[in-house]
Amino acid sequence: MKIFDLSTTISSKTFVYPTDPEVNVEQVCDLGDSPYAVKRLTLGTHSGTHVDVPRHAVAGGASCDKLPIGAFIGRMLVVDAPCRPGALLDFEDGVIESLGDDKIICFSTGWEKHAGTKAFFENFPGISPELAKKLIVAGVKAVATDLPSVDNPLSSPQTHMLLLDNGIVIIEALINLRALIGLRPTLYAVPLAIEDGDGSPVRAFATLD
Repeated sequence: MKIFDLSTTISSKTFVYPTDPEVNVEQVCDLGDSPYAVKRLTLGTHSGTHVDVPRHAVAGGASCDKLPIGAFIGRMLVVDAPCRPGALLDFEDGVIESLGDDKIICFSTGWEKHAGTKAFFENFPGISPELAKKLIVAGVKAVATDLPSVDNPLSSPQTHMLLLDNGIVIIEALINLRALIGLRPTLYAVPLAIEDGDGSPVRAFATLD
């Protein structure tokens, strides 16, 4: 079995969405001064590679601690989806139909090349509401991407609203997807069980038998 790490590293240098809390990783005590090492983490629930759950955009929507773990695990189709900066991604119906029994679709746009830089959050592409509607009809349970958000910074949060209001979880800011294009690995992107959590950083990875 091959394992593919799809997550960015969390550190005090981690760039975040402009309106989100900054990330701070502080050494509270360390070996030499103490018999154990402990760090203090200060970060938003949508820092780094993370999931969005319905509670993020839907009043009364399911939170991280209420959703079953299986909502964040499953076989996914990784689609090559190159997209210009600021553009909205859409696909012909045939791509959606090729999902088959897979209930997770992942769009590899190539934007991960900016991961870890300020440019990651500047004029990034998004997923069109029209594509979101097709995914809802197709019955997907999760939409994954290498983008920082499924809505680009110039559009309304309509894609978020459509997906989350239909109980579809979103996994954003994945990396190392290019090696998986066209394949159907199993994705694991389980959030922390944050009480009433609207999202959570994850250590996302995929496996291929």
